[in-house]
Amino acid sequence: HINGSVEVIWQTTPGGNTWSGWLPFGGSEVQSIKCDRTEDGRGVIFAIGGDGEAYYRWQVVPNGDWSEWSVISN
Repeated sequence: HINGSVEVIWQTTPGGNTWSGWLPFGGSEVQSIKCDRTEDGRGVIFAIGGDGEAYYRWQVVPNGDWSEWSVISN
């Protein structure tokens, strides 16, 4: 994250040396962020927002589109 916003970059081909440009990924005033991968290969991102709430965003399918940010409720 840069200045509290979330931005993403990715390899354009698996194992390749070419990367996309940085793009906004939503979110603001992010205090902390962690990325992980599910057992089936989908990416998932966890973040603490400026409001102190925990949020997450996940890939809907492996190598596919992403969900919107959702609050993690207990």
